[in-house]
Amino acid sequence: GLTLTSGHILDYRSAIEEESAIADVAALQALIDSVDASLAAFVSVQLAATGGDASALTDTTFSNIRGLMFNNAHLTDYQGAIAAEAQIEDVAALQALFDSVDASIVAFALVQSAATNSDAQGVSLETLNTIRGLTFDPGHITDYQAAIASETEIADEAALQALLDSVDASLAAFIEVQAAATNNDAFALSTETLDAIRNLTHNSDHFTDYRTAIAEEDAIADVAALQALIDSVDASIYAFAEVREAALSSDASNLTVETLSAIRGLTINSVNFVQYQTAIEAESAIDYVFALQGVIDEVDEHLAAFAEVQAAATNSDASNISNDTLSYITDLTFDEVNLADYQVAIAGESEIADVEVLQLLIDTVDTSVNAFADVQLAALNNDASGISDSTLANIIGLTFETANLTDYQGAIAEEALIADTTELQTLLDSVDASVVAFATVQDAATNNDGALVSSDTLNVIRGLTSNSDHLSDYQAAIAEETSITDVTALQALIDSVDASLAAFASVQAAATNNNGASISIETLTAIRGLTISSANLSDYQGAIAAETAITDVTALQALIDSVDASINAFSAVQLAATNNDATSVTIDTLNAIRGLTING
Repeated sequence: GLTLTSGHILDYRSAIEEESAIADVAALQALIDSVDASLAAFVSVQLAATGGDASALTDTTFSNIRGLMFNNAHLTDYQGAIAAEAQIEDVAALQALFDSVDASIVAFALVQSAATNSDAQGVSLETLNTIRGLTFDPGHITDYQAAIASETEIADEAALQALLDSVDASLAAFIEVQAAATNNDAFALSTETLDAIRNLTHNSDHFTDYRTAIAEEDAIADVAALQALIDSVDASIYAFAEVREAALSSDASNLTVETLSAIRGLTINSVNFVQYQTAIEAESAIDYVFALQGVIDEVDEHLAAFAEVQAAATNSDASNISNDTLSYITDLTFDEVNLADYQVAIAGESEIADVEVLQLLIDTVDTSVNAFADVQLAALNNDASGISDSTLANIIGLTFETANLTDYQGAIAEEALIADTTELQTLLDSVDASVVAFATVQDAATNNDGALVSSDTLNVIRGLTSNSDHLSDYQAAIAEETSITDVTALQALIDSVDASLAAFASVQAAATNNNGASISIETLTAIRGLTISSANLSDYQGAIAAETAITDVTALQALIDSVDASINAFSAVQLAATNNDATSVTIDTLNAIRGLTING
């Protein structure tokens, strides 16, 4: 009554051998039936593998397979594993497959626990290797651990695979970024590259700026460094947008030092921030960072240059101030040709409070230089009629007397060249001194007192030539005048004194030499205060020659008078003889005749 399948004889034998005892035929039949069921179940498994569909397999199927160990809870996983096999050769292969499924489930549960607990230190390469169908890069284990720990849950192996793939893609993308930094060329990077980097936040609108920033780096150590770089780019873009708005609205009050500091590539000096605000407000638009840097640089250069000017004034030394220094000062207008004059003017100030004060100083210098140029041209052209009080007042440091303007004009016109303001001041001072001295002479004439006039007085009168040896004679001559209208009149007076003295010296020499032949009417008329009769010249010559000395003009006048009286007396005698009437001839008449001796 035993039923069996002859084709299963080898399997029956193996089953019988595995038994320790078979009690009866019924037990044998049960054993044979279990072998037949096992073989049938295994064939079902093989067909499921070959057909790629194990959905029909059940716990009963697996239970019927003799010696197969499995976990009912893993049925679905077993089905999936069997369907994924091309073939399953024997029960041992099936058992190995089930064991790998069981191990995979345990390993995945470990991964899930690591995610739930945010601690993946226990997830090893072996753990990942055990999970069926999972592909990964062993070199990335540390990154996988970090990624798993950062998850709150991992639903299934597909989610885990996606996670590992994202880690691999992230690492590959970050390597691209690092290479771009090392090579200073980020052109090949794309938004997808950055998207692939795990936990990296960025704004795709800023991608071009990110590329530029990455290319400027020598190295990017890790994703944290990349994130910091991207954050700095974002902050820079937002900060620059604030600056642009401030320029457009002409209101930079909302800007801060932090705003400017956030702009990548922008160099600033926080001390100058208030001035930066003012400069930004003055711009109609600022479209690029380099344009903003230009504004900032202008402010820095302006402040540095003006500080140099202020220091030059404080230290009374502006030799280091150049045209470049002045050109850096915003809105300052000046003439490069006048630099040396600016240096002198700046050094002459104790302080320069602000640019407005400096501009006023420079304008004053320019006006002064132009005014002095007018004076120089007047001297060159010998025409100073155009020189006014205002002209002289505009020349820095020049002192003058308004009342003497006409004299200044005359003095300037007489000069061929006036080299500098020092020479001009000397000229004006000489005019002032001359005017004062001439006034002294005029007072002396008015008061008939020449004692007030000294050689120094005469020497400082411009255009006046005199001989200090003749001072007392000048004094006397001046005292004799009721007025002296101008220097020309004074010069004529002095010349007459000089001529008088020279003529009288000729008379004295004639007396000393007993030879009056050289004495002419001109000689005698040149002698101041001397009265003569030109008809009597030869008699004067004889009388002078007869003298051994003539001490002064008074003596000469007495001599002249005696000659005139002698001639007149002799004429009276001649007339008496002619008229045969000598009653008019007296002792005095005869005594008056020079060289006549009588017995009175």
